[in-house]
Amino acid sequence: MYDIDDIDEKYEYDDEEWKRIYGRFKEDFNKTKRLNKPFNELMIDIINDMKLTPKEFAERTTLNEVYFSRMQAPGYQPKMYNLITICMGLGFDMPMTLTLLEPLGRSFIRTNKVHYAYCRLITDYRGASIEKCNEILKRFGISENNFLGGRQRK
Repeated sequence: MYDIDDIDEKYEYDDEEWKRIYGRFKEDFNKTKRLNKPFNELMIDIINDMKLTPKEFAERTTLNEVYFSRMQAPGYQPKMYNLITICMGLGFDMPMTLTLLEPLGRSFIRTNKVHYAYCRLITDYRGASIEKCNEILKRFGISENNFLGGRQRK
């Protein structure tokens, strides 16, 4: 991290120029903050937009109503299979899935068989039930501990 006092002389500006630069910085940063929210805030927005009740969420994702509350807590970090469960249960496409992964600091590892299978679910089987997704994962040779949903996991 840089200290403002350590900036090279070539970056020295008069007060007016500095105010303009700093003003633009603040404006851009605030815009970025509004557009890039933590996972829990994105989920709250999605739930509100979709008008989802805890019961509807549980029915669509097979994750229980307690999970519905937990994922809305600040700092919550879902496991990858739970995130994919949410995305499949709510019918999200790949851009939306990536939007949810980004604030978690995660991405799909294309050389990871499980991640590759999850990508195929999202791109090729959007709208499939969680049960159907697990059948597909099984046929792809994915172990049950990476299956989706709350009721299928052993």
